[in-house]
Amino acid sequence: MPITTRLPPSDRVIRTTVANPVTFFEIRRHLHALRETRAFRHPELIDAREARGDQFTARDVVSIAGIARRTLGHPGTASRALVVGNEEDFARSRLLAGLVAGWVRVAVFRDRGEAERWLDEQRSWALPAGAMSEAEHPRHPKGRFR
Repeated sequence: MPITTRLPPSDRVIRTTVANPVTFFEIRRHLHALRETRAFRHPELIDAREARGDQFTARDVVSIAGIARRTLGHPGTASRALVVGNEEDFARSRLLAGLVAGWVRVAVFRDRGEAERWLDEQRSWALPAGAMSEAEHPRHPKGRFR
């Protein structure tokens, strides 16, 4: 299985590992599973250092970003840290992070330790779930900023 996910009760951070070969459909299935199980409320550390993303075109990245915005882009979604193993995947992942900015907070790293520290910082200042009603959220269709 190219994508494995676990949520240790000790730290409440989703630990996802991505290995080759990974497909567009497996990524989509993972995002939908986060939504269906409400696991999107937990921060996620995605270790994709062993995966290669060279099979994904820019159009694929845009499609994945659209799915991520629809499935995870709402109040209460915690931050995601994505660790990659090479420059091409770093650039591709930064494109993805930019495309979902404003819906899902994603940061891209080359070092797993840095990614873990960043997630800890995100959790330390995050508002508790429900601190902002959906109607007050800027992305809500009736939100005060639209």
